Amino acid sequence: MDLQKKSIVSLVSISLIGGLLGKGLRYLTNVVIARELGAEALGIFAVGVVSVKFLGVVSRLGLDKAPPKFIPSQEDDSKISGTVILSLGMPILVGILVSVVGYVVLDKIDAFGYEDSLRLFFVGVPVIASMMVGVSATTGFKETKYSVYVKDLIQSFSALLFVGIGAYLVDSLQFSILGYIASFVLGLGASVYFLFKLGAFDARPDFEVGKVLTFSVPLLVASMTQFVVSWTDIFMLGLFVPANEVGWYQAAYQTSILLLVGLSSVNTIFPSIASGLFSDGSMTELGKIYRVVTKWLAYISSLLFVLIVIFHSEILSIFKISATEAKIALVILCFGQTASAVTGPVGLLLIMSDRERVESVNSTLLAVLNLGLNFFLIQEMGIVGAAIATAASITILNIVRVTQVWWFFGFKPIDYSYYKGVFGIAGATLFAVMAARMTPNGIFSMMVISGFAVVIFSVTIILFGFGEDNEVILQNIK
Repeated sequence: MDLQKKSIVSLVSISLIGGLLGKGLRYLTNVVIARELGAEALGIFAVGVVSVKFLGVVSRLGLDKAPPKFIPSQEDDSKISGTVILSLGMPILVGILVSVVGYVVLDKIDAFGYEDSLRLFFVGVPVIASMMVGVSATTGFKETKYSVYVKDLIQSFSALLFVGIGAYLVDSLQFSILGYIASFVLGLGASVYFLFKLGAFDARPDFEVGKVLTFSVPLLVASMTQFVVSWTDIFMLGLFVPANEVGWYQAAYQTSILLLVGLSSVNTIFPSIASGLFSDGSMTELGKIYRVVTKWLAYISSLLFVLIVIFHSEILSIFKISATEAKIALVILCFGQTASAVTGPVGLLLIMSDRERVESVNSTLLAVLNLGLNFFLIQEMGIVGAAIATAASITILNIVRVTQVWWFFGFKPIDYSYYKGVFGIAGATLFAVMAARMTPNGIFSMMVISGFAVVIFSVTIILFGFGEDNEVILQNIK
């Protein structure tokens, strides 16, 4: 199967634009629930989403990592078809079993107080698991546009539409939940359609079950523990604090992950690039790509972090939330997400360079730490404690990963050329702070000042020059 050469800039640009649209749509979905149904409804919705996504991770069995790993280096169309079909089908079967077990367990406990709403989410476990694998499979063909179409446009837009109908017209959280699940059904159908277009099903499938599962199942532990690191806070808040406070935290958390839009975009194509270069022994080129991509991610996330800290009150007002605890949690969470972004796609680099077991150990140890921190800090400090626990866990995990990448491969994400971005961020920060003090508070002022800050940063980078190292991202993937 002919995997066409693609410019890294083209691939990442498509994913970046799509990522911005998708995150914007998902962000608006949370805003709609908070403004129309209230912070308590947003809290219930958040716990439900976390629960169904965790069960989806379990159901995937790590198979979302298999297509990007095997397709780029595979020349046999039959084996490619077998890998795709196996990766799509198994999560549906496992997801049905997992959702039934989850439903039965939830029926036996009364830990949350809104179990009826949570049960509705479990219907979507099989389709959510399979859709996410389908999205990942399209990137194995070194195409990012289809993952953008499915996840960031079709699923995200339909979720906003259906949830909006439930909130505005029906005034029902239950209807909004069912609409959210329906959006994944559309997304799964779209992913299968695009895989047909890519030729994933052109040949008679040759299933390498043992090979694929030997690679993917160990990653299930990493995926589960990474999910625990990312979402333990929401789940434990659901156990220990009222639903409206979970809603406050959800607003803060959803805002903080906007800092990861660049990293998420890079992650859609980086696994295929890293796998191909590692297989070819092109470690020098892989190191350059990692370093340059990480530098730009550090620039983008640091600038966004500064702007969110300056305008945290205005941002939360969009959700009709003014609680001091939510503002503090937002700033702390943004620090943790920035720590994740500035280290780049370091976890995927370990996985795609045959260090997946190392990554499994990393994630497992940090999941235990995150569970412990959240358990104790939430009971003592509420949503602020959850923010501290999550930010600390994310920061420690990425420090460990960067150290390991340096130890195994000698790759360092930071070099002297970072000073150009530091000057740009400093100039943008100075302007934003001064302008914010001189203008009335409000959403419009925030948008105008932020826009000018981005211009100042961009002009500074242009004046200093991009540097020769950045030319590596203009090269074609061989």
